[in-house]
Amino acid sequence: MAASAQFGQQGRFAPAGTAGDQYETIVQRNILFCIARSCSIFYAADRKNGSMNGNVLLISGVRVFSCGAEGPRISAEAEVNDLVSEALGQRADVVVLPIERLTEDFLRLRTGFAGLLIQKFVNYRLCLAIIGDIESALARSEPLRNFVYESNRGTTCWFFEDVGGLGDKLRRTERSST
Repeated sequence: MAASAQFGQQGRFAPAGTAGDQYETIVQRNILFCIARSCSIFYAADRKNGSMNGNVLLISGVRVFSCGAEGPRISAEAEVNDLVSEALGQRADVVVLPIERLTEDFLRLRTGFAGLLIQKFVNYRLCLAIIGDIESALARSEPLRNFVYESNRGTTCWFFEDVGGLGDKLRRTERSST
């Protein structure tokens, strides 16, 4: 999962899945910052616990709150509220949420959980980027395929294989708005 991070053999910090990029690292007040020069992605990780749970990324100048793949699964409205509150507290415009953090109810549209989650983000004017492989779920459900297709055409909720897809989308949006 691209939203996670790893330490390389030479002790260099790099987001997983982006080994070909050039990085500049800075350590300040026990926080390790990593700047991917080629794709305008900025990562910050707490060195004490080494996790990427709830860190801020700057992607093409947009503040992104990125949840790590590890952590409690989001399955109820109270957990969605907690996530939105945390993102707003970080002054984020976009939230990256790995599919591993969501229960299967999210991918079963008839449960209404996807609508509840996305509506909460819309109400607070946050964009949501779901990151991860959902191909098997898409193959089983035509309504889900249509939902993902329409979501990706919009401006509120997007689905990507990895955080690089979000970076591409934000760069295209940045160019078209200037």
